[in-house]
Amino acid sequence: MRALKVVDPLLTGDDVARLQAALGIRKTGVYDEKTAAAVKAWKWRVGFRANQVNGTIAARGQRWLFGEKPLPPDFQERAEQRKQDAASAARIDGFISGGTWRIRGDPRYAERSPLDGFGDVFVRVGRKHGVDPLFLVAIATHENRLGTFKAIQAKHNTFGLGPGRTYPTWEANIEAAAKNLARPDGFYVGKNTIRTVGLTWAPLGAGNDPADLNRHWVGSVTRFYAQLGGRNDMDAVVKTRP
Repeated sequence: MRALKVVDPLLTGDDVARLQAALGIRKTGVYDEKTAAAVKAWKWRVGFRANQVNGTIAARGQRWLFGEKPLPPDFQERAEQRKQDAASAARIDGFISGGTWRIRGDPRYAERSPLDGFGDVFVRVGRKHGVDPLFLVAIATHENRLGTFKAIQAKHNTFGLGPGRTYPTWEANIEAAAKNLARPDGFYVGKNTIRTVGLTWAPLGAGNDPADLNRHWVGSVTRFYAQLGGRNDMDAVVKTRP
């Protein structure tokens, strides 16, 4: 059984047609870019390691695809996690595009969020740092309404990190917020719920909060978190540390 991949000239044969049939794509018997893309998508879906997700499929991979051998248990675990992540990303994208969080009729706010379609970014960054992606979205919504507050758009800082910090991209801002929450020697060690994080993120009676707006932080973030599928302000939203 030969390894199949895109080469010049393109590979052809009955083995390619059999592979295409197993992938559910049109059988041409030619291993082209479309076939390679289908292999890559299958690898991701069934749980190959990220550095193995490509358009090449060797003999062992073909046996897994044809059902001749069972996939390893760790593949199944990754596949399940990716399925959950995809569902979370879709939920986040639906929340952002749905716009129930918008402040309407105020010229200081844009109508559309620049973070529309960033569900996969929130999920990927959250998983990387052990922070619930839904919690990150809830904070970004409360602080600057998902980047619609026009005064901060050039700064790419919907989390209000600072004071007055500027980030090169929105993804860099999401990364900074998650890293700040998860830093093992940071302010949030031992604080892993919305309420305990909130008392540090937006402390009551802070000198830079003369209007006492911080008292709304926990309730507001919890409300957005619930709309995204969370439960309450005692949910564990940051990975527990020793």
